[in-house]
Amino acid sequence: MGSPSSAQVAEIVPGLLVGNMTSIPKIDMFLEGHATDESIVTILTVLSNQNLVRLATDFTDKLRSRNIFRRVNHIVISLRDSTDADLLGVLPETKNEIDTALDVSGSSKPRRFCLVHCAKGDQR
Repeated sequence: MGSPSSAQVAEIVPGLLVGNMTSIPKIDMFLEGHATDESIVTILTVLSNQNLVRLATDFTDKLRSRNIFRRVNHIVISLRDSTDADLLGVLPETKNEIDTALDVSGSSKPRRFCLVHCAKGDQR
């Protein structure tokens, strides 16, 4: 998958992406050749700062308005964006949201993608 400047994205397993805030509006560039207009994309925001959550919501709304994917979902998991945040405390909820987003127990048609991000992309 591509790597537009300033946005950091890594594909962990097929369909599961980890990135930073600027990855949201550029997700179509990363998924070029992998996603279609029938794809379902879930943006999983892992932040507690309400200003940053609003920014992620704005980015997601703009992505939705471009109508390049069948559906764009946005889920927020509240967690402080720091190296000492209690990631284990939100792990079960986060895993469930990722499993649902990727439809791990279903047919996975249409193709599904999930971008998990924090602010800078170095905590998740």
